[in-house]
Amino acid sequence: MAQSYLRLRRRQDHQQSIAIEFAGSNGRFGGTLDVTCSDRDLAELVRMGIVLQGFTGKPGDGHVFTHGDAKDEDFGQNHFLSLKFGLADHTGHFAIEFQARLYWPAVESASSRFSIRADTAAINRLGQLLERFADPDYVQLSWTPESGELLRDYRYDA
Repeated sequence: MAQSYLRLRRRQDHQQSIAIEFAGSNGRFGGTLDVTCSDRDLAELVRMGIVLQGFTGKPGDGHVFTHGDAKDEDFGQNHFLSLKFGLADHTGHFAIEFQARLYWPAVESASSRFSIRADTAAINRLGQLLERFADPDYVQLSWTPESGELLRDYRYDA
């Protein structure tokens, strides 16, 4: 089975926004969504990173990052992205739920939703990477449940 991963790639800077490609896979399913982020969205990613560094895995401990509107199918918003971190079940498994929807005319619409199993240390490590990804010197964040890194140049192996 292929390896689980999350990847963020900063595509280009616009006047007051940043294009970021969010991609992920649990080894069976995957998804990719390009999102135009404002400075406020990037600040929310940093805040989420700080929260995830303190993730303990206790019930109620978790965080959700969303961009777009899950119910907005009027094609004005065009997309919805959600990254949900927390307890996946009552047996103590932790997961990152990746959900992406692209609202286009029916023949071109798409959606992907899957979970990546991760332990507390892996989620803490992702938090450290997310906090540092705000630095414009980094163009790519690559994370797996076993490792992670920030890159100054693009890598296309995952």
